[in-house]
Amino acid sequence: MARAEGADGYLRLMIVGWPSRYKGIRNGDRQIVGFMIHEDFLDLHVQILGAMDHSILTTHDSRVAFIPADEFEKLTSEGARLTLAL
Repeated sequence: MARAEGADGYLRLMIVGWPSRYKGIRNGDRQIVGFMIHEDFLDLHVQILGAMDHSILTTHDSRVAFIPADEFEKLTSEGARLTLAL
């Protein structure tokens, strides 16, 4: 769903599903480092940091909204209340 390489121009908002954050470990396995729930932004911090140190996957059917990062930035720069809520 999202890989550690970095920003691709979209933010992801989980609508339905149970995603998890994971890191690849040396032997090729995955180590889960966090769980998220529906209505979570999966990669909001990438807008600030520019890259992720983990990847995201879902193990069940899911629905994700892809929000253009430039539109999201416009919304948050124009709406201080929205920015504070996040």
